[in-house]
Amino acid sequence: MPPNTCPPSPPAPIFNPSPSPSTPHFTFTEIPSSSLPLLPLLFRHFKQAPAILRYLRALSNLRACTLQPLSVLYRPTSSDSYGRLYCSPLGAQKLPKILRSLLFGRTHYEVDLTGSHYQLFSRLADTLLQLPLPSVVDLRALLREDMIATSSDFLVHHSTAPKDLPTILLNSTLGDTITHFNSLGYYPSFQVLAALRAIYHAKPRVLASIEHRFGKRTLSTLTSANRPFHLLEHVETLWLKHFATYLCQHADVASLIWLHDGVWLSPLPPPAC
Repeated sequence: MPPNTCPPSPPAPIFNPSPSPSTPHFTFTEIPSSSLPLLPLLFRHFKQAPAILRYLRALSNLRACTLQPLSVLYRPTSSDSYGRLYCSPLGAQKLPKILRSLLFGRTHYEVDLTGSHYQLFSRLADTLLQLPLPSVVDLRALLREDMIATSSDFLVHHSTAPKDLPTILLNSTLGDTITHFNSLGYYPSFQVLAALRAIYHAKPRVLASIEHRFGKRTLSTLTSANRPFHLLEHVETLWLKHFATYLCQHADVASLIWLHDGVWLSPLPPPAC
């Protein structure tokens, strides 16, 4: 069962967090919602997956015939201590989504940042440089409409293209992005090309401003090609840290699973939160 999804709400102003959060790691409780009788089936199905079996055993309280909550530590694993947080050593974050849904989907709600990397990029362009770029919602709508105009069945074969294109553009060149989508049968209109050019030409200034505000990545594997991803990954984690901290301070969060661009949590915070 998939997690419940929060109703959409208007986008909030871009966050402006501290570039050096005081808390490098977090610990949250995970409370499963499935029943114990499901576990034997899961143990048999995942018998060749040692990591999943360890997690299922950690959830099982066979003496009490119940599933028990887990306390899960999340911490950075990169050499510069920036970027995404990962559960250590066990956590629902590492489970296949279908299994996570089986164990937690009845009671948990999914709250995430739509098109996280592009959304952060465009909002920080406005916040740091007063440089207006299309919002993630407007850009996806523009791309969807243009792709349908190109070919009525294009989205039937490439349903994720409107959300994939902005991410590919951030991590590639404009020419390579257009060539890739040309190969799929999509030829952007002049209106879309103008929007994509504006985003691409803004990249050097926006990324430099993000580095100045939030710090440079110092990974040994950092290259000009993967710099946008790793830099936006760092900002994404800062956003999620501040979001999770706010939730825990203003709502009664009993269970929280940390993902990379959002959380699964239970119960759902009140609308005023």
